[in-house]
Amino acid sequence: MAPQVGKLKGSLKPDMQLDAAPSALFDAVVALPSEESVKSLVGITAVVDWLRNAVAHLKAIGFNEEADQLDQAGIAADAKRGIVDIDRAGGLEAFADSAK
Repeated sequence: MAPQVGKLKGSLKPDMQLDAAPSALFDAVVALPSEESVKSLVGITAVVDWLRNAVAHLKAIGFNEEADQLDQAGIAADAKRGIVDIDRAGGLEAFADSAK
């Protein structure tokens, strides 16, 4: 998943783009931007809206430390809502439990 299809940095190539695959299609989502890429992602409305919709549809959401900068999308750790910082101790397990 990326703002657009095509080769990304390195050998990554997303299968889908945000506009064509709303977060409602997925049971759980993970936001793992790099420190470098999050600066540009914050300025892309489709990225913020995609994450807001995931929050609104009560999706389990895992995120890394860099994704904290996407806070205007409502990404803030809240275990009761299934929004989990996977960088913290036990984060992956908490995310997996939320996604069940």
